[in-house]
Amino acid sequence: MTDRPLRYQLFILGLWEEPARQRGGASDWRFTLEHPQTAERTGFTSLDDLVVFLHAWLQDQSGGKTLPSS
Repeated sequence: MTDRPLRYQLFILGLWEEPARQRGGASDWRFTLEHPQTAERTGFTSLDDLVVFLHAWLQDQSGGKTLPSS
């Protein structure tokens, strides 16, 4: 058991589908992530970019410690 206080963070995730630019083409998903405590909002054009951002944010919050992988 740890004596560290529990840290709780809340993000608001927005996601929407943008229609294909060309007829018969694939649509694209877009994402925004907002941190209500700071009002910082970041946009992403791919799910991979969102995951990379969250991973980097978590590492920064943990003082650069290696995070467990899933």
